[in-house]
Amino acid sequence: MNRSASSPPKRANMTARRGSGMASATRFEDDKGKHTHTAWLYQGDSGTIFKADSTTVAAEVVQGFLECDNSKLNIALQLALATFL
Repeated sequence: MNRSASSPPKRANMTARRGSGMASATRFEDDKGKHTHTAWLYQGDSGTIFKADSTTVAAEVVQGFLECDNSKLNIALQLALATFL
């Protein structure tokens, strides 16, 4: 999987806000409220996470498992997604 590097948030306490339905957009923010990533999630267990306001893939969710090459970002996203997956 070819992904460009994504800067993780300074802290691992991201919050997520999402829509409802079979597919939803989830906005991730750092502890200061800055938009850092956007996830498009579908079927309840899959999706793609992009850097904020871009189409650069930062991570992917496949059958409920997060795939992310950046270890700090991986931890932050797992904590934020824990309530959704």
